[in-house]
Amino acid sequence: MCVYVFMCVYMCLCVYVCLCVYVCLCVFMCVYVCLCVCVCLCVYLCLYVCLFVFMCLCVFMCLCVFMCLCVFMCVYVFVCVYVFMCVYVFMCLCVYMFVYVCLCVYVFVCVHVFVCVCMCLYVFMCLYVCLCVFMCLYVCLCVCMCLCVYMCVYVCLCVCMCVYVFMCLYVFMCLYVCLCVCMCLCVYVCSCVFVCVCMCLCVCMCLYVFVCVYVCLCVYVCFNVFICIYMCVCVCVYLCVCMCVFTASKRDCIERFGQHSIERINSDNDVICTTEYSRIVPLENGEVVVSLVNGRPGSMNFSYSPVLRDFTKATNIRLRFLRTNTLLGHLMGKALRDPTVTRRYYYSIKDISIGGRCVCNGHAEACDPQNPNDPYKLQCDCQHNTCGTSCDQCCPGFNQIPWKPATTYKANECEREFPSLPPSPHHPYPLITIQLPLKKLEAVS
Repeated sequence: MCVYVFMCVYMCLCVYVCLCVYVCLCVFMCVYVCLCVCVCLCVYLCLYVCLFVFMCLCVFMCLCVFMCLCVFMCVYVFVCVYVFMCVYVFMCLCVYMFVYVCLCVYVFVCVHVFVCVCMCLYVFMCLYVCLCVFMCLYVCLCVCMCLCVYMCVYVCLCVCMCVYVFMCLYVFMCLYVCLCVCMCLCVYVCSCVFVCVCMCLCVCMCLYVFVCVYVCLCVYVCFNVFICIYMCVCVCVYLCVCMCVFTASKRDCIERFGQHSIERINSDNDVICTTEYSRIVPLENGEVVVSLVNGRPGSMNFSYSPVLRDFTKATNIRLRFLRTNTLLGHLMGKALRDPTVTRRYYYSIKDISIGGRCVCNGHAEACDPQNPNDPYKLQCDCQHNTCGTSCDQCCPGFNQIPWKPATTYKANECEREFPSLPPSPHHPYPLITIQLPLKKLEAVS
């Protein structure tokens, strides 16, 4: 029981102590919370008061600054207005002074101009009267002088015209006599020249040279009196073949040689008809150049064009003069019934230059006369083991390869033949033996 009572008392005491502690803690907490709330309220109030005071100070400062600015602006505006008024008054005074000066100057100028105009008018009127009087006198004098000069000039011109007509008639008669004499002399001289040329041509034909040459570049003919413009240039190997024809117009080409003669050169052996040298001038010392190679397709590679080589191959060259260019003089002779007009048509050749080279097929560097008794007969000095008049075959013993003409890049030299053995039953084909040097044979053995 005692223990039970003790325990009960102990429990009651514990409960009591706990209650006391709890009450104390509650009270302490309440007090603490109240203090915290009070402190917070105090701090808040202080901050609010401070902020309010600060705001009031800011507003006051702003008002003060605004008032100062307003005062300053008022003062500034007043000063500006004052300055502007002063400047305006000064400008008005300046303008008034300027206007006054301008008016004074204008009045002075007007008065001066009026005086000057009056003086000028007076001077002008005086001068005009003087000039009128002077012009009247001058016109009268000029009219008199012109009449006198005109009469003198007219008389002089009449005299000069008479003298000029007389002199022209005299000069014309002199020239006519001189021309007649000159024509007679020219006819006589040209007849002599023509006879001489015919004799020379006959001599040249007698010295006929039958050597095959290439007429390589041109035939050059220089006329002493250039009237003949219908001409053919022909070269012959065994038959005569025309190379180039010259006429006065394309119509003459078509009528005499056909339409194909005026077409362009398409192959290396085409024959053309041209009017290049058919102009009236020059009447003398004219030159005709005939090129058989230029303008043809194979002209840039002559060595590889057999057609062009055969076309330029020739033994004879003939110039055929078909007809003279009369410049319609025959019509004049018919109209005047002068049968001697045709006797004055003549021409002569002063020089003929022909360029050519021997046909050696590229196996010779020279073409010289081999027979001293016949210096006009030339023969190729053959090289590359070739023989013949034109080096057109290999020499005996040099037929290892077939003969070929030389080219720009290869000589195609004829080679020596190698000896061969007769065929045997074991070897039906011939064997070729090669002779080696003795030293080499010993070295091999």
